[in-house]
Amino acid sequence: MTSSSEGEILQANQVIRERWKIKLKIGGGGFGEIYEAIDLQNHGERVAMKVESSKATKQVLKMEVAVLRRLQGKRHACKFYGCGRNDKFNYLVMSLQGKNLADLRRESPKQSFSLSTAIRIGLQILNAIQEIHSIGFLHRDIKPSNFAMGRTNATCKMVFMLDFGLARQYLNAKGEIRSPRSAAGFRGTVRYAAVSAHKNKEMGRQDDLWSLFYMLVEFLQGSLPWRKIKDKDEVGRVKEEMNLNVLLDGCPRELHDFALYLKTLSYPDEPSYGLLENNLRNIIVRHGISTDEPYDWEINYENLGPKVRLNGAVPTRNRSHTTALKDRLVEDKNKGLDTQAPITMGEEDDEHDHTGHHIKFSEKEAHDKPKYKRQEFMRPKYGAVNFDVIDAVNARLAAAAASTSGTADIFSKLRIETSLDNEEKKAGDVEVTFRIPLRTSKTIESHEKSNRQAKRHKTAPPNAIEKSSKSNRSLTVIITFIFKIFEK
Repeated sequence: MTSSSEGEILQANQVIRERWKIKLKIGGGGFGEIYEAIDLQNHGERVAMKVESSKATKQVLKMEVAVLRRLQGKRHACKFYGCGRNDKFNYLVMSLQGKNLADLRRESPKQSFSLSTAIRIGLQILNAIQEIHSIGFLHRDIKPSNFAMGRTNATCKMVFMLDFGLARQYLNAKGEIRSPRSAAGFRGTVRYAAVSAHKNKEMGRQDDLWSLFYMLVEFLQGSLPWRKIKDKDEVGRVKEEMNLNVLLDGCPRELHDFALYLKTLSYPDEPSYGLLENNLRNIIVRHGISTDEPYDWEINYENLGPKVRLNGAVPTRNRSHTTALKDRLVEDKNKGLDTQAPITMGEEDDEHDHTGHHIKFSEKEAHDKPKYKRQEFMRPKYGAVNFDVIDAVNARLAAAAASTSGTADIFSKLRIETSLDNEEKKAGDVEVTFRIPLRTSKTIESHEKSNRQAKRHKTAPPNAIEKSSKSNRSLTVIITFIFKIFEK
């Protein structure tokens, strides 16, 4: 996000047509510039204004306006507010959305999405592609940065298609497929373009779907094999010769079928969107994914403190459990309750010294060290990392894990980004991993039985949990905190 400055088409606080007040520039490229603006005639609603110079050699806003107008009423289309032109620039005003998928993927800990997030997002993108095809247009630049999540509470789980500057009408006025050109020229983005685009062939509906396929692979793998290849033709050759088994290593087998089906299609063919949708839904069913799980970026704890943000977590399989955990944390903090519980460390767990190296306890030290220990992780060069919030999170995770019957995947990786004293220059990362032992149903049953026996004989119950944990050490929740450390 950048602020307006000299040399840009519009300036901050400039008012267009007595309605749109420019706030700041939020993007730009070869097509022109994008600004966040305020609708003065609609209660100050925040909108996006796309602008191109009237002197630009290649103008694309006319196509954008035509496509967006026809898409109105479609689920994955931005709302069209208006358009206009003067002697200096052309503009298009539409609803303002949240972060695009490219940024969200790059911000994730491994630059990839969980299977749950990738496939559910993929389904929405598939539907968005079907919507633009249904009005007779191809997008021809399907890529993560051209899809954004909604900004409001009502739309934050929805994906919106952006940027129709390279769109092309594939139907004529009679609703017939236009004859393909012998040489069409390359259109799209090299990383995600279909092989036919690399060969300068006329692109069809299947080519938008090939781009979706490459997006799904990148979402799951974190990158594509040709990411660092600069030559467009070489990328095309790699894509054409790539063995699907190699490309899809570790991916659901349904993606292999997805690609094989696309290979059967040619320019005039209408894809079976339903077949492809069922293909992706089979992944959801086979892996037990819930359609209302939070997306990877939705699990955050921004309310816990001004300097701490949790995001990028792989979603849990129990959304209500996660939500309740978060609510209890916030509620306890607001009430001023002590949420700084110690971190539970198993006897076999490693700890860290102040340099970041692992300390392996000897058998005697492991036996003598306290059962509960709070980590004070220090880096002398950058100062201390405050663990107050981490302790609060850990206390609730431990409580949740203790009440769960052997479900080892309740919680996955959590990520905390913290800036110290509002310093903005990145200095490095610190990673700390904790393991929380789980109570299995067998352990809980044994513990309850011991309590009943103790009450009957009026004796103190043995610590069944502690005893049984020695034989159930493999059942743990592993939580990794990644700290972004900043220096002046």
